[in-house]
Amino acid sequence: MIRLDEFDKVAYKEILDRKETSSPYENAHSKITGISVSETESRKQLKGIENYLEAKLDWIEDSALEEDVPKYKESTELLSDGSYKSDKLLKMNEEQSKDVCYLLEAHGFDSGFWQVVSARNNIWNVYSKQDGVQQLYSSKITVKPIVPEFKEEWIQNTIDRIDFNKIKTNKVEHDVSENGVTVEINFCDVHIGKYITALVAMGNYNADIATQKFIKAIIKGISNTSHYNIKKIVFIVGQDYINFDNLQGTTTKGTRQDMNEFYQSVYEKAYDVLIEAVETLKMVAPVEVIYVKGNHDKMTTYTMLSGLDKIYAKDENVSVDYSMRQRKYRTYGDTLVGYGHGEEEKSRIFDCMQSDEKHNWGKTYKYFHLSHKHSESRKEKAGVIYNWLGALSESCKWTWESGFVGAEKKGHVFVYDDNEGKIAEFFIKV
Repeated sequence: MIRLDEFDKVAYKEILDRKETSSPYENAHSKITGISVSETESRKQLKGIENYLEAKLDWIEDSALEEDVPKYKESTELLSDGSYKSDKLLKMNEEQSKDVCYLLEAHGFDSGFWQVVSARNNIWNVYSKQDGVQQLYSSKITVKPIVPEFKEEWIQNTIDRIDFNKIKTNKVEHDVSENGVTVEINFCDVHIGKYITALVAMGNYNADIATQKFIKAIIKGISNTSHYNIKKIVFIVGQDYINFDNLQGTTTKGTRQDMNEFYQSVYEKAYDVLIEAVETLKMVAPVEVIYVKGNHDKMTTYTMLSGLDKIYAKDENVSVDYSMRQRKYRTYGDTLVGYGHGEEEKSRIFDCMQSDEKHNWGKTYKYFHLSHKHSESRKEKAGVIYNWLGALSESCKWTWESGFVGAEKKGHVFVYDDNEGKIAEFFIKV
């Protein structure tokens, strides 16, 4: 099979380059043959060489021409430490081969989220009849996610930026009375920072969508209780309020989560909307904010509630319980309510209240509000009604692919009378 050899390719490239640059015929002739002749003779001989090569190309079959272009096997590889290896054949110049941002983009990585660990480029000269001889690069890079350094001033900066006069609130007229009811607002499994698209699951979800849903649910929950005289609001925060717990985007125990934002920006968005919620609620009645641990965000939400306690330290209408106790309890008149995520205790949760709260076990009405399952269920045992609450967040890629779908997306608002126990429950769907 007839082919262009390396000398043919170099000669043909010189002829094409001379045409493009209009350089003297003698220069191209000298580079190809190593002989100096006149301008007229150079022009004649170069034309002869060109005709010869064109004729030779006409004899090359399509299959032979295709074999002139190497079949390059591109690949990507995910490494155990979270970095990626990418191997591609790229068309670029020498300057671009040294440009880190160009390499990242050419390999399909956003330079705002990834950094190059190593890069290696090997030159490949390939030929096609249409484009002639081209210089390509076998480009191999290793990249890893950019992980910003955690800074404690993030929390302080977030607090300092707050202009309480500009925080959006939805004023709903309520009558406040010491003899009124207690309202519990309990929105579990919000998972701010969870990233879902319709490409991998049924729905879209990210930090912006999550925070918008959260504040809408707060406003709707308060509106639904506007006909009650309220003496106190109990605002439960935690139970996977945030989807990940560190800069690496993993849960407290290290399970990697899908994300499209850095930890810092998710933290600040979640903190902003949390304060907006508290400001909205305290316009209605005094608020007690209670931190309940989840399994995704134990430390992250703890630091938020710790900071919240400092913000409202001098506000008599807001109190914050940010202790790390696994289970917490409150009494509202003749009612005892327990709060927990439930993932650690599992079936042992049915034995906890009577042991934890011996001194309040004689209350007439007893409830335990749990979460983690992202679906609602109830079970009554030994006089306690155990209620696993629904979730506001969408199903992630794993839950959708595993078939854990169909549960209503909702938050819960409960109303307690001191004498009659739980007298109302509202399902908040936004």
